[in-house]
Amino acid sequence: MLVELLCFDNTQQPNQDKMQTLFQCTPREATIASDLMQGATNAKIAEQQSISIHTARQRIKHLMAKNGYNKQTELVTMMVRVLG
Repeated sequence: MLVELLCFDNTQQPNQDKMQTLFQCTPREATIASDLMQGATNAKIAEQQSISIHTARQRIKHLMAKNGYNKQTELVTMMVRVLG
């Protein structure tokens, strides 16, 4: 088993411009991605963004598809590696 440990400060917001460029996302998707990086649940993201949980899930799925990920954890792991 291989384990990778990352030191990540989830109190700081990631650079939104860099996230949009690297992960091919809209400003709204970048905000949702930032929330994911900080450990927010889909329900919490929906609440914070004043959108339905269905819309939050769809935006996350779209962001994953754009970047070739099948799992939300894969996307978040890569964002932390690159932007953390």
